[in-house]
Amino acid sequence: LARQTPIDFVNVSHSAYVASYSLATQMADMAFDPAPFRSLPARIRAELRTEGFDTPVFAVCRFTGLDEADAMIAAGHADAVGMARAHLAEPAIVRKSVEGRLDEIRRCIGCNQGCAGMLERNLPIRCLINPIAGLEAQFDEPEALPRGARKKVLVVGGGPAGLEAARVAAALGHDVTQWERSDQLGGQLRTAWLMPKRANFETFVAFQIAALARLGVTTIFNKEASAAEIAAFGADRIILATGSTTTPMPVPGSGPVFTLPDALRAPDRLGAAVAVFDRTGEWGTLAALEHFADLGKAVTLFVPAASYAWRTTIYSTLANSRRLRERKVRIATLRAVRAFDGGTLEVEDLSTGEVARLSGFSALVAVDHNSADQALYLALRRAGLPVMQAGDNNAPRTALEATYQGHMAARAPFPVASGLTT
Repeated sequence: LARQTPIDFVNVSHSAYVASYSLATQMADMAFDPAPFRSLPARIRAELRTEGFDTPVFAVCRFTGLDEADAMIAAGHADAVGMARAHLAEPAIVRKSVEGRLDEIRRCIGCNQGCAGMLERNLPIRCLINPIAGLEAQFDEPEALPRGARKKVLVVGGGPAGLEAARVAAALGHDVTQWERSDQLGGQLRTAWLMPKRANFETFVAFQIAALARLGVTTIFNKEASAAEIAAFGADRIILATGSTTTPMPVPGSGPVFTLPDALRAPDRLGAAVAVFDRTGEWGTLAALEHFADLGKAVTLFVPAASYAWRTTIYSTLANSRRLRERKVRIATLRAVRAFDGGTLEVEDLSTGEVARLSGFSALVAVDHNSADQALYLALRRAGLPVMQAGDNNAPRTALEATYQGHMAARAPFPVASGLTT
């Protein structure tokens, strides 16, 4: 091409916009190793230089910071780097890098939930780690806003909703205390990053923890909150972000049945042949299938729907499908597990009503939707305290919704007079 016509630059993509594995590489998620996306522009640039052309070569995909772009250019592998998701996650990535504020940069974690996931649904793009994305006309960064009256804010819970609520409230200039019932922050994301291909969630939580320290948030661990203690604390605003509870699925029989978190924490207890019954279609199950297979287990998925992972995005599942196929993970749709005796699984074909008895399984991982305990929230409401809910405590969903709701709870105007908030 360069010999036949003058070329101003070469922008190296590696994806075809067709429903295949290639599409999943267009916005490669956190499960992908970025190395292949780095080598292609490097090889093209080397070939051009060997043939005597000084045509600039651009590289894209999975660059999360200017340091990575600098390294690519310094190594002679590209002349310029394009970043899209990195700017969604941190619009000020260039300014903060130039000013040396690297610890304030929200690095894209490649979750694909707010960007690719919304794009697929023809909805406005969002970002799990930057709730302002898509709402820039409505909101400035909290740190950029003028300071109002300093209020006393109590955030109960340290998962994604609680972390974001505490960060934003502190950035707005309030005196923020956070109570966490365990000895660590992160909530259910701590289970997610037990899977190596979902480990980037730890990067997000580490950023939030560093921000809380920088902004002066007081975090108290191993604190089980009660309505009386919360009332005695005397906060101007209480943000209840206590998360949700894993719901065990009742399965008749004497076989070992695990929730997904329990299975991820102790995979050795599952044995060699694992059945997974998923009612959620969510990211957690999709990632766990590959994780269990990577641990050397034979994995079979049963879902009651006509497809699997129906709540995730095709921009990721096309790659997952290939990897699951390579690992010989079996997927049975329109199937419901009815019983498990420790070796034999009873599975109903929902299209015909027939029940098959399948043998050879060592464990069943049954994945259902989480549930939220409203008792504390209702007690605080009855007491007339200024309480708001955020995240799974309000309604169990994903980290995307939890982070957004935590952000908005911290931004909400304070009531003029004492009374209930919603």
